Amino acid sequence: MIRNYFIIAVRQFRKHLLFSGIQILCLATGLSFSLLIGVYILKQQGVNKQIRNIDRQFLIKSIWKKQNMGIDITTLGPLAKILMEEYPGLVANYYRFDPVANIVSVNGKHFREDISIGDTSFISMYGFPILYGNPEKPFANNQSAIISEEFALKYFGRTNALGERISIQTPSDGARHDYFISAVLKKLPFNNISSFAISKTPYQVFLPMYNNKYFQGGDQGDNWANIFMVSMIELKPGVKPDDLDAPMASILKKYQPDFVRGNLRTELEPLKDYQLNANDRSVLKMIHSLEWIASFILLLAVINYVNIHIGISAGRLKEIGLRKVFGGARTQLVFQFLAESLVLTGIAFIISLVAYELLRPLFEQLLKTELDSLSHFELKEIGYLILLTLGLGLTAGIYPAFFLSANPIVESVRGKTDSGRGALTLRRVLLLVQFSLSALVFICALVISGQVKYIFHENMGYQRDQVMIISSIPRIWDSAGVEKMERFKSEIDQIPGISSASLLRYSFGKRRQYQCIWRRRPAH
Repeated sequence: MIRNYFIIAVRQFRKHLLFSGIQILCLATGLSFSLLIGVYILKQQGVNKQIRNIDRQFLIKSIWKKQNMGIDITTLGPLAKILMEEYPGLVANYYRFDPVANIVSVNGKHFREDISIGDTSFISMYGFPILYGNPEKPFANNQSAIISEEFALKYFGRTNALGERISIQTPSDGARHDYFISAVLKKLPFNNISSFAISKTPYQVFLPMYNNKYFQGGDQGDNWANIFMVSMIELKPGVKPDDLDAPMASILKKYQPDFVRGNLRTELEPLKDYQLNANDRSVLKMIHSLEWIASFILLLAVINYVNIHIGISAGRLKEIGLRKVFGGARTQLVFQFLAESLVLTGIAFIISLVAYELLRPLFEQLLKTELDSLSHFELKEIGYLILLTLGLGLTAGIYPAFFLSANPIVESVRGKTDSGRGALTLRRVLLLVQFSLSALVFICALVISGQVKYIFHENMGYQRDQVMIISSIPRIWDSAGVEKMERFKSEIDQIPGISSASLLRYSFGKRRQYQCIWRRRPAH
């Protein structure tokens, strides 16, 4: 019987080829965009989920009484370490790092790289996979380094780079220091440990914090005056974040320097939801907006399907009447219409998969992210797709299955619907909703387009293509380093093509980094 339902559904598809094609096109369009949006949402919700013991991992955030005194995602250098040492019953582990940028050199190759200088608990605490090296002791000593798989390929042409050396000119003495590679980190999905909010780009080199001869003034992990340390802790099983409020307050009262006293309090931010809640929950708000957009698109596709079915219902009513005359039960008619809807939705689903692969590169470029190809879908994602397709097919088939099949035999044979069932009213309501949603989406698109145009084309008071920026790498914090930057600025001012130059300590989202900005003299 089920086979017969689908055979008749295919015949109906061939009989009403134009209308079926329109229905399939609308359903395929809705499924394609919903699939793209859904994969992006799942990717954002899955950030940090691969981290070991993610439910017990927390970022120590700083709430400063005086604005601009510090930033919220960093705190006092030794805080996480002292928390574990003085409260071992609450804290299971800790990890701190200082993100920097520097020029890394290997055999005549020189590239600017993002570097993470942190505790050696980096691998054991989060369970990140090691491609080469000892997972139990990835840092062989204080002059060793862990590099990413991408870094190894770029510099050495192979992933196994154990024992190779990289050279970095450190700000501690201005000299080049060698670090030998003791482990290669397997490529990781985006997470807030190896790609933190400061740069949003993956760190390529990981150096141990202590005795690495990188910073001026010695190790930053024991310096209470250092307020720019990204610090994270792992709680013991059963310990709640509120249990750390009093211990953190006690440690701050005991150790904080005078310039911080009274200006700082700390709180724990779950890493599990950090990506969604950071920056005033901007990612979460965007996800909710995308969910509404996907829902509207699917709703428009379903309404269009139902409207077309209402339009061609007169021809189907005679078929319904004859089936009832010859003993056909209403249940059989319901299954028949649902089978037809599922066949059309199934065809649309196949088309949407092809459209997804074709549109994926465009959306990746637009959203500045990577979307999984169909070959990399997990069972959970495949299950979501199947449920979405079945749900869409059943929803689209509700009207013809339950309303048309309920039409009286006499009215059906005559090809007329039962006016008491409000078919005309339903169609008017559906058309009203369809056009209203279309107008709403169009208006939202215009508003968003206007905002984007304003951001990228509003007059900022200077010509962007005439302004150039040079960053100071490595960062030199002493008076000699600042004097060197001043001399460089003076030399820049002497160039005929330069209109003016200035030095900035903070600029364009880069923290603790001197930058020289100059404006080129317009050509006449």
